[in-house]
Amino acid sequence: MTSSKKLAVLFAIVAALALPAFAQTPSIKGVWRVVEFTGADGKVNAKPEPGLYIFTDRHYSVMRVTEPRPVLPEKPTDKDLAATFGPFTANSGTYQVKGTQLMTQPVVAKNPAVMTGKGQTSELKMEGANTVYVSGGGQAGKTIVKLQRVE
Repeated sequence: MTSSKKLAVLFAIVAALALPAFAQTPSIKGVWRVVEFTGADGKVNAKPEPGLYIFTDRHYSVMRVTEPRPVLPEKPTDKDLAATFGPFTANSGTYQVKGTQLMTQPVVAKNPAVMTGKGQTSELKMEGANTVYVSGGGQAGKTIVKLQRVE
C-alpha cells in the first residue's frame, strides 16, 4: 500500500472515530409554540390556547394562555379582570438542562409568588430536533406541554 493510500485510510479511521464526539443531541435553544396540552386529569387538548416558550443560551421566557379569555369591556369589573388575566401565565429567568431535567429560576413573573420560590424542575423529552415535551407536577398534578419549534 502506498503512503498516500495509508494516509487516506488513517484519515478515514480518525474521522469515523471522531464523528460521535461531534454528534449533538437536539437543543432546546430557540422559540417554541404550544401545540398540545395534557392536563393533570389526563385529558389531551390538541388545540390549546396560544403560548410561546423562548430559550436562549442561559435565559428563558414563557407566555401562555391556559384557557379562553374574554376581551375586557371598556369599564371592567374585578370579575372581568380576573377572567381575562387569571388564565395567563408569564415568567422569565434563567434555566439549566441537565440530562432530561429542565430547571428554571424565574426572575420576573406575573405571579409574585413564582419569583420568590426555589424555581421549578420539569422533565424534558426531545422528539427529534423540532418537538419537545415538558412535563412537571404542580399542585393539581402532572401536566405535559408539547412544544413545536418555531425557530
